[in-house]
Amino acid sequence: MSANNINFKLLTKIGEAAGFTLGPALVAFNVFNFNLTKSGFYYYRDDAQYGIAIGVFLISLAFVVRNWRK
Repeated sequence: MSANNINFKLLTKIGEAAGFTLGPALVAFNVFNFNLTKSGFYYYRDDAQYGIAIGVFLISLAFVVRNWRK
């Protein structure tokens, strides 16, 4: 086994762990970051929408990294 293969496996595991850690944290932090209008409707601000989108992207990327070679 070469050193490049070990480094690649280590990097994929680190990326997978980061995706499964930071992704849900971003989603959970931003899913409750909504505002209430005077008429009673809920809406997400743009930064909360981007945070949810980035969190979902990180989770999806972690799943792709995990299942890439299967």
